[in-house]
Amino acid sequence: MRPIAARLAALACAWLSASSAFAFIDITVAKTERNSQTGDAPPVLRTTDIYVSIFADGATNITLTGPGGIPAVGTYDGGGSYGYYTEDLPSRAAMDLLLPEGEYIVQVTGGLHDGQSHTFAIGPDWWPAVPQFTQATMAALSGPVDPSKDLLIEWAPFAPAGSAPQPRLSLYGGPLFERYLPLSMTSVLIPGGTLDPGQNALSLHFVNSREGFENIAGEFVIRTIDVASTTTVQFTVAAIPEPSTWAMLGAGVAFLAFATRASRR
Repeated sequence: MRPIAARLAALACAWLSASSAFAFIDITVAKTERNSQTGDAPPVLRTTDIYVSIFADGATNITLTGPGGIPAVGTYDGGGSYGYYTEDLPSRAAMDLLLPEGEYIVQVTGGLHDGQSHTFAIGPDWWPAVPQFTQATMAALSGPVDPSKDLLIEWAPFAPAGSAPQPRLSLYGGPLFERYLPLSMTSVLIPGGTLDPGQNALSLHFVNSREGFENIAGEFVIRTIDVASTTTVQFTVAAIPEPSTWAMLGAGVAFLAFATRASRR
């Protein structure tokens, strides 16, 4: 869960725990475009996915209606919640056809929300460019990376369209970290000693997010609507010899030097 949403959820839970009866709805929607980048080539679309999850306290059934082709009844979860997930759509346009801009209505049956409906909107949140690492960064990641040295990660600047996306940088492969960055930022320094040897993945995300927490006549509604484009590059971190290995190498070099001097006598 993203930090802002986590704070909102914690606030909601704290408020709800103080109430003897409450009505609680959690709406999460995400459209994600996933790209990969290798060598000198620009990012290439790898896959896409749409994720929708709706939970209402005590509900026995939840339906979702709106524009596009998303089903009214979720394809998983059930039992009082709505869940829908699909992947490998060919483009942003295909995602927008299935889950387009517009207003959506959540209808709840059972529980404290019985017979009630709530609305949320999805806006035109895509921006023209996708995240792209610079050629200097791709060159630095092309060979085994020395984990003892600082690593500068740079990406191409972009001009957001519509509401400004929030950049986020994720590193997969020990230790995992995730940083939310100022919109104007185009580089970050990964300190030496951060990366673990082996296969790693670095992902840059541009996320348009609409998050909110509302108390509507005693009903608590959390909404998280994300539209995201992400680019990932795979790279390898070199292994650092253990101190005992360095000692053995040193001993070996010393022995060779001694043997060379002895052979010259």
